[in-house]
Order: sequence, then C-alpha cells, then structure tokens
Amino acid sequence: MASFSISPFPDVVFGNGAINSLPSKIKKFGSNILLCTGKKSLFDSQCGKKIIDSLESRNVTFTQVSIEGEPTTAFIDAVRLKYFSYCFDVVVAIGGGSTIDAGKALSAMLAIDDSVLNYLEDVGTKSYNASKIPFIAIPT
Repeated sequence: MASFSISPFPDVVFGNGAINSLPSKIKKFGSNILLCTGKKSLFDSQCGKKIIDSLESRNVTFTQVSIEGEPTTAFIDAVRLKYFSYCFDVVVAIGGGSTIDAGKALSAMLAIDDSVLNYLEDVGTKSYNASKIPFIAIPT
C-alpha cells in the first residue's frame, strides 16, 4: 500500500515506512521529547533501534518513560512531578493502548502544576483550560 496522509488536523500518516517520517514530525515542534514506551519491547526490536538511531541522527533529545500496564493517576502525577521543569517540545508515545493513554495524559498534565485527579470525569472538580504539549502517537 502506498503511504498517504489525512490533513489538516490531526496529522495522520498511514502506510509502509510511515514511521520514517517521525523525526521530521517531531522537528515541527522542536527537538526535546518525552518518549513514552512499553516496558521493553520497543528497545528489543530492530524497528525500535532504527527509531532511536533516526532520532539521534536528527539531534532529537529524548527522555524515555516506560509504561507497564494501565497508567494510574499516581503514575501520571509522579512522572509530571519528575519532569515538570523539563520543558518538552512534544510527547511521543510508541506502543499499545496503555502507552498511548499515558502519553495523552502526560501531554496535558506536563503543562500544568496540578494532579490529574482534579480533571478526571466524574471525579475531578476542575475544567482543563491550559495548552497541552503537542502529542504524537505511534500505535504498534
């Protein structure tokens, strides 16, 4: 199948080799990323090694966070507290549903100094009105 994209927003890219566009997609936002992955499968694969090499060759700096199982509010808050001052340009999540869910939550919560619990539907009492960090999801 030939690669194709759907525009203008969100930018969705499909097809063989579409992963090769990741560094250029990241560079649209900057070069400092939070990379959310599963526990280890990405780094054990040839594809994962190729992704890391392509990021490094394009001078993309990444901080990697491993997601094991469903992301809890405690996990999201702990990562937010640890990396709040890092000023990431973009959050990139490569993996399954749990990894992508964690990445989505982190892209929102790294922009504010507050617990995710305060914004959960049917639990929180606050409305989210901040600008989130751009997010790129690569489902495996």
